[in-house]
Amino acid sequence: MTAYIDEARVSLSPASVGAGPVTLVATNQASDTETLTVRAAAGTQALASTGPINPQATAQVTVNLGSPGEYTVAARQARSSSVHAAGLEIGPPRPSATGDLSAS
Repeated sequence: MTAYIDEARVSLSPASVGAGPVTLVATNQASDTETLTVRAAAGTQALASTGPINPQATAQVTVNLGSPGEYTVAARQARSSSVHAAGLEIGPPRPSATGDLSAS
């Protein structure tokens, strides 16, 4: 799946997937260096994060989101952040590991 970071928000495509391993490919289109972090919506501990992503660069992170529920994908600027996080809904486990991320 992809994450697009700009000055205002993080956008995900798709915004919901079936449970299992997820690889996020993030592109930073903001003017500051950003770090992308995945958390359970009710949790404070990061499940996965990228290193710093320079402006106009990309990064990739893989995380096993094996439990259905709500997650947050947020960007943090090296300075202070006003970038709105994206919500990610994880549905029931995917029936196969063929790369099909659609929620079943």
